[in-house]
Amino acid sequence: MLSLMFDVSFFSSSDPSGPHFFNLVYHAANSVLLFLVLRRLTGAHGRSALVAGLFAVHPLNVESVAWISERKNMLSTLFWLLTLLAYARYIEERNRPNAAGQKTKFRPGCFYVLALVMFGCGLMSKPMLVTLPCVLLLLDFWPLNRWRMDSLPDWRERLPRLVWEKAPFFLLAAIVSVVTYLAQDKARQTVDLFPIGGRIENAWISYCRYLGKAVWPENLAVYYPHPGHWPMLAAGASAGLIVMASLAMWHWGRRWPFLSVGWFWFLGTLVPVIGIVQVGAQSMADRYAYVPLLGIFIIVSWGAASVFTHWRIPETIAATVAILLLTTSGLVARSQLACWKNTETLFKHAAAVTPNNCLANYNLGFYFAGKGQMLEAIKYYRAAIKISPALADAHKNLGIVLERTGQLNEAVKEYSEGIRLAPQDFSVHFDLGCVYVDLGNRDKAIEQFKEVMKLKPGFELAELRLQQLGVVTNQTNLPYAGK
Repeated sequence: MLSLMFDVSFFSSSDPSGPHFFNLVYHAANSVLLFLVLRRLTGAHGRSALVAGLFAVHPLNVESVAWISERKNMLSTLFWLLTLLAYARYIEERNRPNAAGQKTKFRPGCFYVLALVMFGCGLMSKPMLVTLPCVLLLLDFWPLNRWRMDSLPDWRERLPRLVWEKAPFFLLAAIVSVVTYLAQDKARQTVDLFPIGGRIENAWISYCRYLGKAVWPENLAVYYPHPGHWPMLAAGASAGLIVMASLAMWHWGRRWPFLSVGWFWFLGTLVPVIGIVQVGAQSMADRYAYVPLLGIFIIVSWGAASVFTHWRIPETIAATVAILLLTTSGLVARSQLACWKNTETLFKHAAAVTPNNCLANYNLGFYFAGKGQMLEAIKYYRAAIKISPALADAHKNLGIVLERTGQLNEAVKEYSEGIRLAPQDFSVHFDLGCVYVDLGNRDKAIEQFKEVMKLKPGFELAELRLQQLGVVTNQTNLPYAGK
């Protein structure tokens, strides 16, 4: 919020170019910082550059950069990478002897505290960073080589010490997790709407969908509707694929440790947003992959380098392949960016590439109603209602549009359905009462306005309407106001 306030102060609240510019700056800074972090951790220049390049131009990251309010994604990632950089320096200083041959104590502590502060800033930017302590343990395995996967004595001796070393990080993560869970109480979906079984199915399938879109980024959308339940065959196949891949990465990780680190980086960092705790009605989101995809990029970059080295492929060919990969990714990202031109292009694209996208159609109806294009608004509101008949707001807004176009009887039907679905919404009762006035049905209009007064006592417009209809109310001497 502070960064967005700075944008508005530096530019103007009515000028979106400022926030867009700074989103680009943050993303570019993250790309450069990612290269510096990987190079410091591994000493590999080319492979680190490929990971940073893929991160910079991958189409899945378009949403995080183009959507101004997703600033939290890039800002939290900036602090994530600064944490890793400070942690790398902490390990370097911890292992570096001083002139007397003794390991220093003061400087490592400074970098440890700096890493903890950067982690705290990242958590304040976005709580998704709660998985970072686990990523630090992965980095301890590779490339820092502080523990071994294939040695049971090493596990028993070193791993507990490494976990204890990160106790302050885990404590911060636990506090923020609890606070976030409580703060999202209204946004969390109940098990009645999204049963636990459906959430688990969606989690397995989402992992596979993220992988698919990382490899072949097509049909990207701002919103992916949650189906509630997936076919059991699809969910079972997805679960089997992820489990087998995890076992394979664990096994091969003894020889090629980057496989284990990259894979479990991807799986672990997606846990907070994989849908077990369902916030919102989406099944997945491109923006959630901003940090998790780094694990896949590490596998691609180091894996390709291992293959090229094994087959003794010349560096010029390897560099050409990398350039072609980055160029292709950038061209697809540029095409995806065109979808973010405005509300119409964004949600029309989402409605076209995702089936049964109620939210996309609803937002298009709202958008066209605001522009006065009532026929288009009616079309999209009806499409949203066809997908989700229980969406009360769609019925209410469709009723408003129908009323404005003179289709009063149709408006009555939609308002009545809106009241049936959301009987406590006083505004729908008021709108229906106004339509009854226009239709000349005085008794039903009075009935609706009285219902408004029960739901929202003291609502002046309803009082005025009742007085105009000759009904004595508790409130007097109100000025006349037209509809």
